[in-house]
Amino acid sequence: MKKIGTLFFALLVSLKIFAAVPVVQFDSLTSIVNEGTATLVISVSIQNADANPTSVDVNIMGGATATSGVDFGYAPVTVTFPGGSSASQNIVVTLTDDAIAEGNESFTFQLAFPTNGASIGANGQHAVTITDNDTSKAKIDYTSFTRDETAGAVTIPVTLSTINTANVSTTLHFNAAGSTATAVSDFTFADTTITWLAGDTGSRNIVLGIVDDNKYELTETVLLQLINTTSGVGLLNDTFHLNILDNETLPSGNCSDLYFSEYVEGSANNKALEIYNPTNAAIDLSDYRIYKSQNGSTGSVFSLTGSLAANSVYVAANSAASATVTNQADATSSFFDFDGNDAVYLLHLNDTIDVIGQSWVDPGANGWTVGAGSTDQHTLVRSFYHYHGNTIWDSAVLWWQSFPVDMFDSLGAHHTAPCGTGVPYIPATIRFTKGSDTITEQFTTYYFGAIVENQSGYTVQYSLFRDDVASTSTQGYPAYFDYEFAGGTYNTDTSSSTHYDSLHIVLHDDVVVEPTEKIIIRVMYVSPNGVAIADSVFTLYILDNDSLAVSFYGAGFSRIEKDTDVLVPVLLSSYCSDSASCPDSTVQVRITLDAGSATPGVDFLFTDTVITVRTDNGDTLGAIVHLIDDAAIEGNEEINFNLTCLTPGIHTNIIAYTLHIIDNDLPLGFSEEEFNANMKLYPNPALNSIFISTEQQQTNVRITDLMGNEVITIGILETGSNQIDISALAAGMYFVCVNDSGKLMSKRFVKSE
Repeated sequence: MKKIGTLFFALLVSLKIFAAVPVVQFDSLTSIVNEGTATLVISVSIQNADANPTSVDVNIMGGATATSGVDFGYAPVTVTFPGGSSASQNIVVTLTDDAIAEGNESFTFQLAFPTNGASIGANGQHAVTITDNDTSKAKIDYTSFTRDETAGAVTIPVTLSTINTANVSTTLHFNAAGSTATAVSDFTFADTTITWLAGDTGSRNIVLGIVDDNKYELTETVLLQLINTTSGVGLLNDTFHLNILDNETLPSGNCSDLYFSEYVEGSANNKALEIYNPTNAAIDLSDYRIYKSQNGSTGSVFSLTGSLAANSVYVAANSAASATVTNQADATSSFFDFDGNDAVYLLHLNDTIDVIGQSWVDPGANGWTVGAGSTDQHTLVRSFYHYHGNTIWDSAVLWWQSFPVDMFDSLGAHHTAPCGTGVPYIPATIRFTKGSDTITEQFTTYYFGAIVENQSGYTVQYSLFRDDVASTSTQGYPAYFDYEFAGGTYNTDTSSSTHYDSLHIVLHDDVVVEPTEKIIIRVMYVSPNGVAIADSVFTLYILDNDSLAVSFYGAGFSRIEKDTDVLVPVLLSSYCSDSASCPDSTVQVRITLDAGSATPGVDFLFTDTVITVRTDNGDTLGAIVHLIDDAAIEGNEEINFNLTCLTPGIHTNIIAYTLHIIDNDLPLGFSEEEFNANMKLYPNPALNSIFISTEQQQTNVRITDLMGNEVITIGILETGSNQIDISALAAGMYFVCVNDSGKLMSKRFVKSE
């Protein structure tokens, strides 16, 4: 019986051993949760639950990157499954939203020490990943500032928005491509690296210096950028614009800014603009542009480059212009294709500072009228007495002098009176630029000019004529004639104090050995408000070009006896470029006195003179004769000179020179002032005729010589203008005399040769 009981007990034990045991495990192996989630619930389940309760410990494994009590809250617990229950048990983890950029962190739960003979299943561990919801970003606190350039400096705060667990750096960088301001001249700044240590945050102040440059300019921009940020830190507001407001005003007044000084609208592609810098400092041309409005429509712009020195000019020309034009040009472009009806403006930044013509206006094919010329097929030169630009064309047009087409003589240089000098009062006078000149016949074209100094306020008119009788050269064409000269009538405008008419004589090199020839051009028929003065007769001597010759500079000239020291000019017909052409480096000539009507020691002083002339240049030299202003009433007198070449093998051309001395003394009783108050005489000098205008009839009118001898009896002068023929008179000084009720009035005039 005892044996049977023992076997029954053993059977019961055996049945218990082979029955299924409880198994506990996590429902899943992992959880991923954002740290902004308040709590995380993790389930632990049981399988094969029996009638007895089963417990298991839930612990944190080592090696976690998340810190308990900092990143999450959890205290180890023991979960218990009641006997007979298969319901899951939950554990709760609280998460900390810590506002620290630290990256994702993790920790792992582990089941341990099950009771009731239970085992731990395959999911005995559960890994939790906490994703960080914090991003550390560097930012510039402001997107832009606007400051006056007198501010001196601006402070730019750069902030790290969130604490980072690692060191952070970023660089505040100057972006030159996105900036219009120039480092050093407009501001001072160097790229700056900013650092925050781990766990640090807050702002760093970076200083940018602003330069007050004393230069008129547009608002300029400095662009700064955050670059090269470390430790995975992002960027927010990574760009900053500083707008620097200029505190200077547009230069104004005399000699303060650039202006157009010459305008060339010539034949074909001969187009050019000259710009003058009247200041005492170089000017950066990158701030300037030329605006062109064609035919009154929208226009285009040409930007200038480089630097323009003080008191210098900048010439911009059409790239297809003649070499005479392009040789003077600082810039060439097809942009300069304007015609006379196209307006051009000079811009300083966005401000117009000078104009030629009117934008949005088409004046027609003949352009805008400028004095006696226009903007079409003319050259315009800025007046000598204007020192700044003018943006109002109606008044600016009066500041220009007009010259004929393709007159390029002054291109590349501009001359003005001292800055601010007012226009002096000068009666309108007409003269040639010189009284005579001597050239060799190999010249193709000889250029000279007539100058009108006009303060009368009215248009002055005069005519130029060839004196074919007195000239020895032959006018005409084809080439076996000596020259061509058109002549004609000229009008000056009222806008210019100085008017220049460009003239030229076309010469023919006839390859004929011949004596020196001369061309004589005379100023004639001057309007009442003008007068031809000394050098109103121009003589061009044409030397044969077959050999080197020494010569007087013309056959003679007339001087009033008060002129004191007068040069008797001598020159070589050409000069030598090397010693092989001329073995002698110098030529010696002797100037001696010849018989004449003037008396040495009484009318003049002169000593025979030897002059040495270098053969390697064309300088004009000469001897000085001293005229004596003797206060004696006398006829015109002559001093004759001879030239002898002392150097063997050198030819001579003009070897006789006559200096005509015109007496300047008035007979007693002559009143020129009263004559001037009642009557006008012109031209003076005159060749064939004079005109006398009077406001009332005059009687007893005659012309006398210097000695008081009556040479022409006029009789009556009618009211208005009276023409008197003087062609029969010899060259010299004469007087128009009027006896008005016993009062003698007179006016002297010069009869030209």
